[in-house]
Amino acid sequence: MTPLPRRTIAVLLLLTGWGSGCPGSPSPNDVLDSTDVPVDTTDVPTDGADVADVPDVPDVPVDAPEVPADVEDIPVDVEDAPTDAEDIPVDVEDVPTETEDVPTDAEDVPTDAEDVPTDVEDVPTDVEDVPTDVEADVEEDTVDADADVVDGEGGLAPCPADMVPAGAVCIDRYEASRSDATATSAGIDETTATSRPGVIPWFVWGVNTTLVATFEAACAAAGKRLCWADEWQAACRGPGDLSHVYGPTFDRETCNCVDTFCDDYCETHSIEPAACDVAPDCGYRYYCFHVVPTGAFPGCTNELGTYDINGNVWEIVRSTVDTRGFEIRGGAFNCAWAEYRVNCTFNAGWVDLNGGFRCCKDR
Repeated sequence: MTPLPRRTIAVLLLLTGWGSGCPGSPSPNDVLDSTDVPVDTTDVPTDGADVADVPDVPDVPVDAPEVPADVEDIPVDVEDAPTDAEDIPVDVEDVPTETEDVPTDAEDVPTDAEDVPTDVEDVPTDVEDVPTDVEADVEEDTVDADADVVDGEGGLAPCPADMVPAGAVCIDRYEASRSDATATSAGIDETTATSRPGVIPWFVWGVNTTLVATFEAACAAAGKRLCWADEWQAACRGPGDLSHVYGPTFDRETCNCVDTFCDDYCETHSIEPAACDVAPDCGYRYYCFHVVPTGAFPGCTNELGTYDINGNVWEIVRSTVDTRGFEIRGGAFNCAWAEYRVNCTFNAGWVDLNGGFRCCKDR
């Protein structure tokens, strides 16, 4: 079979919604939480769109090699796309035309999950495809897990140096990583979870109860346990009870999300600032999103001292409310609608995504 032109593939991805990340049917779980922690009004879109109307679009696997990496190869208008894609029929009737519930600046995101074809095969994440040229602003310090952080507040026990105090628990300072993870590899040893800066976090494509049990066992091997939803939220929202770990307003460049590296792409490809696309989901149009080492975004934190609790990879937490027995929190580097999902309040109702975690410990 003759390979399809790259421009044809890109258009098909945009039309089908595969490249928009996070497809799937709407779920009652895909709403801002009001059960465990009060929700700030800043969590609700102000342009008339309800968060519950945001379509659940499963994350784009990291290793999608056929998607063009050069914006010059991506048609910006359907009219520019080749029409000779003989092997893959394209039905323009499936393209959603209703945009009443969609923010007006999200032109490239499918607005009707029912119109998105569901026969696209998910490609498992392969960490070997993670870019190796990530510039991580991570201090080259080594965390001594046996050392304790002095914290005598309320007579509670101090936390290990790789964790921070968050009320009655300690929570990992960084996203969990495998013990053999490096700055360019997520590693393969799944016996013990570590909390270290400057390494690729531990994440797996597709969340299920078996994976949750694996994460739980890895925490237990480190003398910890998987965090509960309320503990995770308390650490994320911080003393100020904010919607995002860093503040009340979304900023695409503070934590790693799908739109974080659009400016960098434009600079690298000599695209003038005035012509650079930084609108929501620009990362899909430039295909410039990627996971980064833990702690690479120094501003993605709060007074408590956790890093990347918003963005980079989704974090699995135990739940007494969600019927699955777990919740999926924090958003990720490759998920659409980052403004509504990369925060402290959103619980993903789908499981075809890059799931990671961090551990907690009673004080």
